[in-house]
Amino acid sequence: MSIFEHIDYMKFLKEKLKSSLPRRGQKKVAAEAARCQPSYFSLVLKGQAHLTIEQAEGLCRYWRMSADETDFFVLLVSHARAGTSELKTYFKKKLKNLKEARENLSQRIQNAEVMPEIDAAIYYSNWLYLAVHIAISISSFQTERALADRLQVSAEAVNQVLNFLQRLGLAEQKDGAWRSTQKEFHLPKDSAFVSLHHGNWRRRAVDNALLRVPDDLHYTGVSSIAKRDIDVLRTKILALIDESRKIIGPSPEEELICFSVDLFVI
Repeated sequence: MSIFEHIDYMKFLKEKLKSSLPRRGQKKVAAEAARCQPSYFSLVLKGQAHLTIEQAEGLCRYWRMSADETDFFVLLVSHARAGTSELKTYFKKKLKNLKEARENLSQRIQNAEVMPEIDAAIYYSNWLYLAVHIAISISSFQTERALADRLQVSAEAVNQVLNFLQRLGLAEQKDGAWRSTQKEFHLPKDSAFVSLHHGNWRRRAVDNALLRVPDDLHYTGVSSIAKRDIDVLRTKILALIDESRKIIGPSPEEELICFSVDLFVI
């Protein structure tokens, strides 16, 4: 459950208590964490009172919420407590800015440099550069011949890509085998090459869908929904992306995959 899906801190509190284990006694424990009487905490849950900022921060520490989650929860409480429309607007804007900053994926990926534009123009010009870059992390795809066979391209094309990756410090050759290095680049959200990068892999997805491989997954849905639910979906997708990186990071390099997600207003 993500705090960023909520616009009402009281609703979040109820869901948090409901999902916490063990469920019995959670209200009392949460009240102690907030340093308030259980009777007052019950009034908060009924919408008859508000948490103070200090009580909100105490709950965040008890639930071990991250800095971003704490900031967001405290702002939700501040927004609910605001006594004027101007102050509510102020806190609403702060909440919006925090969500937008969190949703900027370039800020969520650590230890990644921004690739120089002259090199990015080549790297993102074709799907093959990224495919080779990732493929050489797999032991069975660390020769030019193996890469050419796996990706169904010429050995000359693979050689050109490998030399380019080596120049950027993204690949190295040792004992006849190519390996990826620890160096990492990230493409900022406002980069001119974003559309090229997405386009390369969306076209590959279309080509792959034609093969109808049973274990592959392709989904496209066009729907009409409430505007408020767009934010809910966006938050869940971002959480999924975060979770996927936690799985992919320590996962042994055995297969080459493409994981792509889209959500946009038509």
